[in-house]
Amino acid sequence: MVTTTPKASDTMGLRMLCVYGSQTKTCERLTKKMAEAWKQQGVVSSVAVFEGNTLAHESEDLASLKNNYDVKCQPAVLNRVRAPPRSAS
Repeated sequence: MVTTTPKASDTMGLRMLCVYGSQTKTCERLTKKMAEAWKQQGVVSSVAVFEGNTLAHESEDLASLKNNYDVKCQPAVLNRVRAPPRSAS
């Protein structure tokens, strides 16, 4: 369940929300690794990591997230996609 985080002015640091979507778990692993590094380095005071569908189902009001977080990170891992053949045009 999504919980309320302290305001940035109370903690003197940024509150970050990381939302990912992952079919192969690559984006999930990278997001969790980045979030932990940002926390250890003091880049953010708090960081929450959620899979997008889980966040949508557990949040009663997605609009209220802006009150709980200062920064939203939505990483994406893109696979190299080839251009369609010229004959397709």
